[in-house]
Amino acid sequence: MTRSIVICLALSALAGTAFSAGCSSDNTSSGTPSAKGESCSRTADCKSGLVCIDDTCVSGPGSSNPDASTTTPKGSGGSGGSAGTGTGGAAGTTPTAVLSGQGESCTRRADCTPPLACVLQTCTSSGMTTGPDQDGGTTTSLPTLGQRGESCQSVRDCADGLTCIPRPNIAGGICDQENYGLVPTGKVCGGDCNTAQDCCELPPNVIIDDPVNSTQTPVSSCTDIVELALGGDASICDATPSPAKDPACFYYKAYCDCAANTWACTNNSCVYSAKCTKDGNVFKGCPTRTRSGAGTGSGTCDTTADKCQPVVTGCTVAADCETNPVFDDATDTCQKDECTCVDKKCYRKCDEDLDCAPHYSCDTKQKVCTPSPACTEDAQCARTLGDIRGACRSGKCVLPCTDDRACGPSGLAQGGGAFNAQVCGKDGACVALGCASDDECQSQSGVKTFCIDPRPIPAGAVRSAMTD
Repeated sequence: MTRSIVICLALSALAGTAFSAGCSSDNTSSGTPSAKGESCSRTADCKSGLVCIDDTCVSGPGSSNPDASTTTPKGSGGSGGSAGTGTGGAAGTTPTAVLSGQGESCTRRADCTPPLACVLQTCTSSGMTTGPDQDGGTTTSLPTLGQRGESCQSVRDCADGLTCIPRPNIAGGICDQENYGLVPTGKVCGGDCNTAQDCCELPPNVIIDDPVNSTQTPVSSCTDIVELALGGDASICDATPSPAKDPACFYYKAYCDCAANTWACTNNSCVYSAKCTKDGNVFKGCPTRTRSGAGTGSGTCDTTADKCQPVVTGCTVAADCETNPVFDDATDTCQKDECTCVDKKCYRKCDEDLDCAPHYSCDTKQKVCTPSPACTEDAQCARTLGDIRGACRSGKCVLPCTDDRACGPSGLAQGGGAFNAQVCGKDGACVALGCASDDECQSQSGVKTFCIDPRPIPAGAVRSAMTD
């Protein structure tokens, strides 16, 4: 209310006293009242004996709306004389504002008979509170200003801490919060582990091959491996198993019967640390997947150290990569002309930026994806974020903000959409709220993951193309 008064006074000073007539309170009806069947926004807009329901004046019981045609307008003055010396008239009478009753139309709470609230442009008793009055009776007390979820015409109609949010394709707005009181955690979902023991879990969608009998057995648990693939006897994996049982024993020993040194948890990633003698997913080999289904980045056994190592082919030119594993995807093998050789490692090559993951661009000389700034100018961010406010800060697209509402809706049903877990950060830009506990996290395959600090992209790190 203060803002509108200040603006009105300022305009009056500029435009002269004649302008001040337009600054009167809008809590009272004025002008010619609407007749039956004519439009209205509250009962005060209708003639005597009528009430406003669904924005139309209709007959209604108990209405005490005075007929505006017989009421002296507020502040009616006398005739003015020449040269500013005329005599003023009587002040006139101020009509009593007619308030809408239960079920009648309104634009804000102030239009309704206390203690009714204005919700979706209708006066309702929903949400009113009662309590003892000073004489020992019962009274109902609600502020005149709208609460969250109630209708409004401007921010002055809403209680402290609330603002008036326009609603698409509907007249008027709705009172809702500007700031949500939520503090970003700075954490993200995606950790494979917090301890080494966390890594001793079977990955999702495991299918065990029997190379001797040419069969495949889908398994969902370690019990399935023992009962369906090992014939109920896991002890056969304590020694070198037969070729038919080799794949089953690999999964059982790598993910189920884990010794203390089988896995290590490094930077919240599972790293296979047991001794190996072979490459790949075979008994005493090197697993290519972690418990969440993510690639280990490893699949080659360094037989000198008896440890699994990242896939390194020792290439010198791209042609050396043919039929060799992709360095950062141990489940894939380079085909002819598919890969490039960088730092003696084979990567799927790129031809343009579209071939790379977000925040990477194609180094067309080495044909490999390298980290890149997300932006160099604001216009890029306006397009990327789909919002003209988008700004480029330190090579990253952000949405500037002064309150949480600028970053997305609060989730109020009538307020325009679900909460998108974006709030205004302390640096004045919209940020993700982030996870607060491990229970919020899961991998793409549905496996539970951990809430961790985000992993920075190493300087100079490269990666394979995503597409071609």
